Amino acid sequence: MDPKQKHQYQQVKRLLQRFFWMLFVLIALMGLAHLLWHDVKAGGTSWFNLDKERNLPTWFSGILLFSVAIASLFAHRLERHLIQQTSLQLQGVYFWILLSIIGVGLSLDEMLILHENLYWREIRQISEALNPTLIYITQWQLLLAPLMVFLLALILLFLHSRLTFSIRTRLLVAFGIGTWTLAIFFESIRQWFLFSGSDWYQWEVIIEELLELAGTVFLLVAILSYCLEIFYRSEALQSEAGSSFGKLFSVDGMKWVSVFLAVVLFGATMVYSVGKSLETKRAPIPTLQKRAIDR
Repeated sequence: MDPKQKHQYQQVKRLLQRFFWMLFVLIALMGLAHLLWHDVKAGGTSWFNLDKERNLPTWFSGILLFSVAIASLFAHRLERHLIQQTSLQLQGVYFWILLSIIGVGLSLDEMLILHENLYWREIRQISEALNPTLIYITQWQLLLAPLMVFLLALILLFLHSRLTFSIRTRLLVAFGIGTWTLAIFFESIRQWFLFSGSDWYQWEVIIEELLELAGTVFLLVAILSYCLEIFYRSEALQSEAGSSFGKLFSVDGMKWVSVFLAVVLFGATMVYSVGKSLETKRAPIPTLQKRAIDR
């Protein structure tokens, strides 16, 4: 890298760091706006309520997810160029395309409220028939939980294979998957917070939604950091990345996935315990559950 390129690299790196912190400031402002104005409506829309749809927080989340899709396409293009210019053998290059499709799908889902409405009545009817405890768990997760766990584990394994050159970027991925998983956990037990009172529920909404936004930012910045390294430091990357660079099923990567699956299993056990506790306490049946069963 010549001095001019090195200067450009450092400038872009600083811009990326500022971009990272700017996004977190916006996330904090979203939480503050919810605290102050979650019950304020304009034109029939709760513009700052993190628990509502088609407002500023959902648009912001949708834009972040779409940005992940665009960054993934850029990473795919850079990797294809890197393979042509070097002797590197990278496994799963086309997974970037899948990651981009996932980003677009999640972005559309965030803005159009797809997953909440998918077989909402049938899921609740089956849940009650199988086990009354399940009605106190967020229902769409019961349908999509296996797919979510599979995709998150696959994303973790893939991104880990690409980010062996930097502990910081690997931590960004770990924080991203971790905060997404924690957000899903909080959403799955929201009935407990509703049962505990409106104040508790408002804090659950803030924590859950901000964790979800933070997870997307972590993953977005990790992918952009990877793109930056490939674009400016492709030659140095070959020597710094290590022997596991580009290998999907490395021992270290499988360890990370194993830890993730263990955390998911523990979380699922906790979620079921919370549902059982609500059933034992004869907590009110969720409103949508009543509608699904026509009570």
